Amino acid sequence: MNKYLLLILLSLATLSFRKPAGYRVSGTIKGGFEGMKIYLRYAGTRDNKIVDSTTLHKGQFTFSGILNSARFCTILFKDTAKTDRWGQDRLINLFMENAGITIQAPYDSLAKEIDLYGFNSSGIVPAVSVKGSASHDFYLRYHTQAAPMEKEKDELFDQYIRYLNPDKGETQQPRAVGMKLCRQMDVVDSSAKAQTLQFIRDNPR
Repeated sequence: MNKYLLLILLSLATLSFRKPAGYRVSGTIKGGFEGMKIYLRYAGTRDNKIVDSTTLHKGQFTFSGILNSARFCTILFKDTAKTDRWGQDRLINLFMENAGITIQAPYDSLAKEIDLYGFNSSGIVPAVSVKGSASHDFYLRYHTQAAPMEKEKDELFDQYIRYLNPDKGETQQPRAVGMKLCRQMDVVDSSAKAQTLQFIRDNPR
């Protein structure tokens, strides 16, 4: 057998037995509670599937595994305080991929689950530093571009809710006011969709 062909076959055999590289998330959280439970789950799924769990030890935690492709995930910090208020657990949303990823953040700055139902539905907050995930860096570019229009849509919606449900003692405004708000929301919504489609066209990969 040709010695060069033999070398190629041996190299391929070695590669076939090599474990695929996965992800390793190393987090440092200042101000968290020692021993608190931390869950890694897929974001945006109906069942919020839990992928892994760990605990916070001396302000640090790690997750490791393998992803088939980049995936939007949630790292959820289970609230240890007894409260009857829903959605108080803190979280970090990020795009994960098979890479070494580091996270640094103060615990009190993290978004709460309830925040996902308001303007900041992405759960992205400036105080959270995520490094090592090119997919997350790319998402931040999109988020920075989309945020102003999302905020404008949210503000118009709040005005419309106040129009429908005026405060006690206030008179219901004319129907024309509500119709104008609806038209404004439609315009902003169309512009936001066009902006997103253009972002996709500009970044087809």
